[in-house]
Amino acid sequence: MKNSIKQEYLSFMDMMKMQFGETCHVVLYDFTNPKGEIIGMHGCLTDEKMGDPAPDYILKMIQSSGKHIENKYGFINKNMDGHVLRTSLLFIKDKSEIAGCFCVNHNIVHIKMILSFLEELSQSGNLEEDTEMDRLPGGEGSGTIQDFVEDTVEKFLLERLGFRSFPSLEKNEKVALIRELDDKGIFLVKGSVNMVAKLIGISKFSIYNYLEEIRTSQKS
Repeated sequence: MKNSIKQEYLSFMDMMKMQFGETCHVVLYDFTNPKGEIIGMHGCLTDEKMGDPAPDYILKMIQSSGKHIENKYGFINKNMDGHVLRTSLLFIKDKSEIAGCFCVNHNIVHIKMILSFLEELSQSGNLEEDTEMDRLPGGEGSGTIQDFVEDTVEKFLLERLGFRSFPSLEKNEKVALIRELDDKGIFLVKGSVNMVAKLIGISKFSIYNYLEEIRTSQKS
């Protein structure tokens, strides 16, 4: 692989390292040699090391499609260590020939665990009958994931805000509150941004801005 191409993709690798941290595994394979050896790597989700050949499934894709191979994005993959990965493959071409492959693996097992946990909590059949529950406000022990999250957020806001409104808070207080919700995994649930925005009286775009600010501060 030409050094100019290699350096360009190594720069992409550095960017993804800073953006996603250790949940992201990025590998650059060089296919100017038959085995497609690794010439760049970040992360530790697999036992691969520099100089190792490309995995069989990538080699088979290239053998099957040749130079007409198409990039493949966002498919679910599972490695030998049991990590559940969302994988994307970008095939690098030089004068129509395959020069390399930029592979991104994102560990999604922690997200699946959180969603499974919330789904289990929302299923009434998984909750034992408890006479104490009947004395709790809204304690029927049933509902959707969204119902559970909304109830959690409402209680959290009541505890944190009291009789104050979110718009009346200082900027640092607003960011801190959104950060707490983010740390709890609230924004991993579909529709939660709109729901939180409605509860605190701001637009969903404002929440996205706060989240972007939080992500930026975490990287610095």
